[in-house]
Amino acid sequence: MAVSTGLRPGEQVALRWEDWEPEHNLLFVRRSGQYIRGQWVETVPKTSSGVRKLTLPPLAQEALELQWERVSEGGTLMARSQRDSSSPLLVAIESLAHPW
Repeated sequence: MAVSTGLRPGEQVALRWEDWEPEHNLLFVRRSGQYIRGQWVETVPKTSSGVRKLTLPPLAQEALELQWERVSEGGTLMARSQRDSSSPLLVAIESLAHPW
């Protein structure tokens, strides 16, 4: 998905399932994440152009559909945000000591 969307690494790891609208083939970029002194921190993008809506290419849409299936079946490629435990992230940040 990263290659086909051009998302920055911090934007990728901060995505939540609520940011994806599969019925419209859309992904909304609303935040970015990073480790600061070993602590996971999420922030809004630095500029207003950083908050955006992407029409997903077929490859990215398929990748998210596969990820959703894995998560729905109890897969391990999901993490919960440390800030909001009710909103699962698309990728497991806990498994990434230094994501980039």
